[in-house]
Amino acid sequence: MHVMENRGTGRDVTVRIFRPDEKTDIIKADEEYWARLTPAERVELAWQLSEEQWELMEAGKKAKARLKNISGAETFEKTK
Repeated sequence: MHVMENRGTGRDVTVRIFRPDEKTDIIKADEEYWARLTPAERVELAWQLSEEQWELMEAGKKAKARLKNISGAETFEKTK
């Protein structure tokens, strides 16, 4: 385990490196991480995740529309 100071916030950052066969240790570390967070911090993280998912969904819709236009899918479907 490595502990480094995060100079931007003054908070400590813990970095843990696990081997793939250390599943029990990974689960324990994950549980410890979530147990340290306050309910408000958990809500904030959930909100951030929700925003990121919405952004990804919108980006996916735009990319799909661009691909459809580039590939000529609309033209192909009209000739059926």
